[in-house]
Amino acid sequence: MTRCDLAVVTALAEELTPLLQLRRAGSNRHQGGRPGGSGEHCPGRAEPLFLPGEPSCVLMWTGAGTLAAARGLDRLLDRYAPRWILAGGIAGTSSREIQAGEVVLAEAVGFYDQDVTALGLPPGTVYRGQPPLLVPTATLNMDDLLPPGALHRGTVLTGNSFLDDRLLRSLPELWQQRILAAGAIDMESAAWASVAAERGVPWAVVRTVSDQTFSDARRAFRQTCRQSGELLLRIATAPERCILTPKEVLYDPENH
Repeated sequence: MTRCDLAVVTALAEELTPLLQLRRAGSNRHQGGRPGGSGEHCPGRAEPLFLPGEPSCVLMWTGAGTLAAARGLDRLLDRYAPRWILAGGIAGTSSREIQAGEVVLAEAVGFYDQDVTALGLPPGTVYRGQPPLLVPTATLNMDDLLPPGALHRGTVLTGNSFLDDRLLRSLPELWQQRILAAGAIDMESAAWASVAAERGVPWAVVRTVSDQTFSDARRAFRQTCRQSGELLLRIATAPERCILTPKEVLYDPENH
């Protein structure tokens, strides 16, 4: 197993573009100018980024959705031993206080569509004793990276649907209430966090908002992906911005 300082994971390759370009530039320098080979990237494949004078880093775009996210990060952690995980990319929001192009730093993550309340368990849980939300175990200092008012802290909720207003209104009322109270909604963050928590690896989630579920307002896809990737790059190359808290398993399904 290869140790590294950091793993950066996203759902889509476009969200990693600035880091992948940096990797290819470093590959060219260290391989006598040979191309880094952009065609070699595929979902769930870890891409090492080891550049002189910078933190050692491994990159992965897992593919979209909770299953791909969990499987991808699990494979990465079988091969690499990062000190911490930075997860991010683009996301939606149902908050009228957050605009497209702004950023949500997760204070907690969970699943909005994980619901066994019929068995008497709280929303967002499947096992007794499981917390409905996971709290990040890596704390990021990034207030100076964004314009005033562009950084929000809140809950990021995950489900297996790309939500627009039509689909949101069709969901159970309890799910809608949880989604409307969240800072951002996506299809991967809680899956990544669950794997990281079970493995005892500190993690943080940073999401750049691309669209609002209650309106047709959307930023250009590639523009928002690049913005998100540039933010992840600035965090990844400044390790002093991250404070790690003790590793812990927040819940163990086998014991509940």
